[in-house]
This record gives sequence, C-alpha cells and structure tokens, in this order.
Amino acid sequence: MDGASPRRRISLLLRKILRESRFFPACNRSNRAQTLPLISDDFCRLRKSVRVIEVPDSIDSIAILMRSMDLVHRIETSLPGVWELRPKVFRDSRGFFMETYHRERFAELEIPCSFVQDNHSRSAKSTLRGLHYQLHHPQAKLCRVVEGKALDVAVDVRLASPTFGKYASVLLSADDHNQIYIPGGFAHGFLALTDSVQFLYKCSDFYDPADEHGVSWNDPDINIPWGMPDPRVSEKDSKFPRLADIPREFLPHYSAK
Repeated sequence: MDGASPRRRISLLLRKILRESRFFPACNRSNRAQTLPLISDDFCRLRKSVRVIEVPDSIDSIAILMRSMDLVHRIETSLPGVWELRPKVFRDSRGFFMETYHRERFAELEIPCSFVQDNHSRSAKSTLRGLHYQLHHPQAKLCRVVEGKALDVAVDVRLASPTFGKYASVLLSADDHNQIYIPGGFAHGFLALTDSVQFLYKCSDFYDPADEHGVSWNDPDINIPWGMPDPRVSEKDSKFPRLADIPREFLPHYSAK
C-alpha cells in the first residue's frame, strides 16, 4: 500500500476499517457481550453494501451510498409546497448525528432553492413572532428548533392562489429534530410552547427591513388555533393588519408551475 496513490491508500484504508473495524455493528447479535453497539442498523446495511459495490480507486462510493439512503423523509401538510421534513438521526452511546440540509438531496425532494442567510432566535414561553413575509425579495425558509418546542405556521398570502388565506402548522420539537420548509410567498410565524425555544432557520434571500410586511397573528378569517389566547407579541407585530385589509399591491402573486 506504500506505493499507492493517496486516493488509493484512502480507499484501501476505508475498506479495511469497514471490514475489520473493532466496533461491532448493532445488528451483530453475537458480539454484544464483547462491546456496546456503536454503529446503527442502518450503518450495518451500508457496510454490507460497501462490500458488494467495489470502486477500487475512488472513495466516492461512500458518498453514492449515503445519497441512496433515506436520510430525510418529506411529509405533506395541508398546503401544497409546505412540507414537514424528518431527517434520519444516527444515534449511539456518544449522542447523535444527523444531516439537516443537503442541497442535492433537497433538490430531489423538490426543494431546489439555495439558502443565503441563517438566523437564530431565542424566545421565552408564549412568545409569538409573526406573521412575516417579504414582497419583492420573498424568502423561502427551512426552520427547526434546537431547544424546546414551537408551533410553526405558514399562511398562503399569494393572490389568486387556490389556497389563499389558508394555513398549515407543524409542531417543531428539538427532541424530534423535525423541520418545516416554507416557500416564498407565504407569511410565517411561530409560537414558543416551552420555557425556552431556540429557533433556527435558513432563508433563500437576505432580510430587507424595507421590504418586510405582515399579517395579524389573530386574523379571524385565517383563524389559526394557536392554543394561547394572550401570547407575547412585539409592538410591531401587533400592528399588522388582517389579510383582507392589506392592499393588493402589497401581496405576492401566485404563479402556477
């Protein structure tokens, strides 16, 4: 192996690790008395696949196999294009690992946008933020929480949309590691349900304060069941109008694709 190229040496080393690792996969029941299982059943299946698919001069086979695994599950909501996403979580005695965003895999799930800005907020219980949208620089968002639980809501505010004025909601939980994808043209907001909520979201366009608009969180025509009659709302958010009162020129337009 000393005279092999660097890529060749890496390939041989990876296969050696996968075939002769001292860590026994969880599905190898006969070795449980010798060590704790540190490799998931999914990785066990991946290991077997690597033995079958031989790519002797490249380590790209591992990336190909990872792409073939069901690393994220897309769940429909009541609004077309708004999806709950549940990533595959790999756990062992040390903790867990998961992939929260992968541009190519998300494109396969019909989420083709690239994100340019990441935001992180912390909210006390009963804090409600929203409902926000940008008109000329619409933001698609990929949202999750890393502490606590939050009720996340998307409202279709696109003129001429078949679901105009309708909402979809997803309970985001740090324990479940789930996410919600919201396309541009939707108003977005969330309610903190636990003592502390850390909320992370990716945006497909930059935040522009001059382009920010909003809809009243308690618009009776939309009738979102927040489950909390008197949440903490900022002064700015409390002044947003009902959807029916927003001039049409300040609403995005629906485009059927």
